[in-house]
Parts: sequence; C-alpha cells; structure tokens
Amino acid sequence: MKPHDRADLLSQAANFSPDETRDVELVLEMMPSVLVDITCETEGEEGVQEGDIVTMQAWITLRRPNGPVRAHPHAPHFPSDKEENFWLLLADPASNDVWVSQRVNFMDETTAVIAASKAVQELREGSGAGPKEVSLAVKEAVGRVRDGSRLVMGKFQAPSEGTYGLTAYCLCDSWI
Repeated sequence: MKPHDRADLLSQAANFSPDETRDVELVLEMMPSVLVDITCETEGEEGVQEGDIVTMQAWITLRRPNGPVRAHPHAPHFPSDKEENFWLLLADPASNDVWVSQRVNFMDETTAVIAASKAVQELREGSGAGPKEVSLAVKEAVGRVRDGSRLVMGKFQAPSEGTYGLTAYCLCDSWI
C-alpha cells in the first residue's frame, strides 16, 4: 500500500491525526525484513549417517526500508531503550523438537565480525582448505557481516535413519 493511501485509510477508518499517521510511517520504515540462508553438512562426508555430528551454518540477513541494520524498535511503553532480539531455531514441527537454538545479535557488529571470521576460518581449515582460500572466505564473511548479515553456527547429532522435515525459524521479540 502506498503511504498516501495508507494515510487516507488511517485517517478515515481509524480517525488518526496527521501526527499519528506520520508515526505509523516511521515505524513501518524501521521494520526489518529477514532472509535466512541455511545449510546442514557433515565434515568430510557426502551424506549423513546416524550419529554423525552435523554442522548447521546459517546466514541471517536483515534489511530495513530506511537503511540501518542496527536500530531500536518502536516500543513507546517499554521503560527503557529496547533492543531487538532475534533467535534462529532449527526444529522438527512434526515432533515439536528443537535441534538448534541460537541468539542472533544485530546490534554489535564488531563482535559479529570476530565471531564470523573465527567460525569461517575454523570451518575452512577443518575441510583442508589452503591459506589463500581461508583468507578469501574470511574476507567474504567480514563483508557479509558489514553488509547486514550475521553468521549462526550450530551442531547436532544426526538422528536415526529416516526423513525429517526440519524448519528454520527466525524469531524476533520486537516484531511480528
């Protein structure tokens, strides 16, 4: 919906004042959209066998219409500044089991750069990559973090043989 159409609707249907309508537009500009790119693999193996340690690697990318990655959500009734808190869950909805649960922080870019660099370096070195390949992968990870993404890593033990319909959920305590 275009802003002027929304303003007309809010003023007519909800009797919003022009100031209240502007507040709605400001909040909508702050609301993030989130993209999740996730893989699950075992180190050094093609397939997954029962009992294998599976590494989940997820890149969570946050975008806002107004640009910034880091922002405090609109929470006028919260007693202090409210930070957004995100969680990534890898779960099996059929059994209601959560396999991986990790907090994702978009407020602290420096810590995210350090964590992503270390994780990517360890992952590449563990897979036998050479120093040049490791360096390029770390550089790419740092660029992704600075561009609004966060790397989330988790490990779990592969269950017994079968088909599992896992779902990745990215949840936020500030936005629905």
